[in-house]
Order: sequence, then C-alpha cells, then structure tokens
Amino acid sequence: MILAWAGMNYILLAHVEEPSYLATLAVHGHREKHMVREYDIIILGGGITAFAGARIAAEADKKVLLIKQSQLGGTCVNWGCIPSKTLIHKAEMYYAARKGMRWGLNLHAGAPDCLRRSDCHES
Repeated sequence: MILAWAGMNYILLAHVEEPSYLATLAVHGHREKHMVREYDIIILGGGITAFAGARIAAEADKKVLLIKQSQLGGTCVNWGCIPSKTLIHKAEMYYAARKGMRWGLNLHAGAPDCLRRSDCHES
C-alpha cells in the first residue's frame, strides 16, 4: 500500500511494507523510481474509514494509493469528536493562560468550569 501525504511545500511518499495498523513505513521521498504507477484502488482522504478500507484492500493484494492532505486519521481521531481531544485542548489552553501570567500577560486562569466546558464541546 502506498501512502501519500501532501504538505504545504512537499509530498511525502511512503510504502507500507505490511498491511497492518502497526506497519513499518519505508519513506521514499521524491525518488519516483520506487513508486508504483498503476493502482487497483485510489482513495482520497485518510480518515479512519478510508484507512481501514485501504488496509483491507492491501490485505487482498490490491495496489492501493491513499492520498491525504493532512494527518492520517481524519477530523474525528485527531481533533474532532473524540471527547478526550476536547479535554486535552482545554487543558493546553489553561496551561498557556497560566504560563502567560508569568510572562507578564494580564490573564486570569481561574478554576475550570466543567459545565461550561461541556457546553463548548456540544456546540
């Protein structure tokens, strides 16, 4: 299975040696001679469903090209609907506010308000 990740100024191409979630990536960068040019399946997007489909196709010995503009896993896994992501983000904001006070910023990091935090996650 080939993974392509398009960043701002570059494209990272990696060949997954084994069709598994814990696959070892052999990064080929811009060395085009390592790229397969014909694929059985091309998947646009790298959310959890696309990645699972690519994995299943690769297990069936299909040549798969998965193209994703940002992090694999998609919105839900990386910053969206998983509740822990909201908690982690809020904790980072709280930490930044507290650290900002040490830098002379006029901020007040009071005690967390769990009800308001929950409302923010719902909206």
